[in-house]
Amino acid sequence: MLQAFPTKDGAWSEVIDLQPLFLRLAMDSASEFLFGQSTNTQLSAQSEEASAKNAEDTAFVETFEACQHRIMMAMLLNEFYSIIETKSFMDKCRLCHQYIDKFVHIALARHESGDQVPQGQIEKYIFANSLAGETNDPVEMRDQLLSILVAGRDTTAALLSFLFLMLARHPMVFSKLRTTILEDFGTFHSPKNISFAGLKACAYLQWCINETLRLYPPVPWNSRRSTRDTSLPRGGGEDGLSPVFVPKGTETVYIVWLMQRQPEIWGPDADAFRPERWRDWKHGSGFEYLPFNGGPR
Repeated sequence: MLQAFPTKDGAWSEVIDLQPLFLRLAMDSASEFLFGQSTNTQLSAQSEEASAKNAEDTAFVETFEACQHRIMMAMLLNEFYSIIETKSFMDKCRLCHQYIDKFVHIALARHESGDQVPQGQIEKYIFANSLAGETNDPVEMRDQLLSILVAGRDTTAALLSFLFLMLARHPMVFSKLRTTILEDFGTFHSPKNISFAGLKACAYLQWCINETLRLYPPVPWNSRRSTRDTSLPRGGGEDGLSPVFVPKGTETVYIVWLMQRQPEIWGPDADAFRPERWRDWKHGSGFEYLPFNGGPR
């Protein structure tokens, strides 16, 4: 990603739009983790030669993004969703399926043949290979892979984009986080101790991520539709503490973006970016902080 930063006269540009870089980073890392092969969108964006070399991957990503946009529009239509399901849209969906099916068949073939990693080599974790050990249904595998790609790509890019926006606006936080990163993980050219466990154990990094997710949850609103007559435990009556009747088929929308900024939960500075608040944070019901929602789904 650093190599993809725009430069002028050998130096980075003074103003860089990070969001497209983060979107490509998230897609490349997610595809390598899920399929075992990166889409290489970051490299493709740097030159026409690289783009031509990765033409199939580029076509998939462009089609994937087009489908996402259409599905987002369909969400707004709610029960009139089928209006969006045009022939062009369905053709794009099929192209995405064909691309992922290629990696599904590779994973299934490897599982059936019992391929082993050569002695002394560390096996790279590939989610598709793990799925092949759970099911041999190629459609189910494709659906699982696509589901996680949809859930993980934009959310990760959004988190990184908002995090760096906050760091740009809060130089003291940026300085403290950078010092922490250098102490714990070394420099870009001389890294040390970078592992999943180490990243999770880096408290100030986790606080900065949590605080960004609190103020800018990647899934800022969601809804549930009742499958039968039911009730919400409170919200009714003059005092708002009585139950509320919810008839079958009613859609209830809840806005996490607002809930995670409530002063009665987060204090009078609920709108402020303050990573240190996570030092003493204690969960109540466990549903005050829901950047990726919660409960059955």
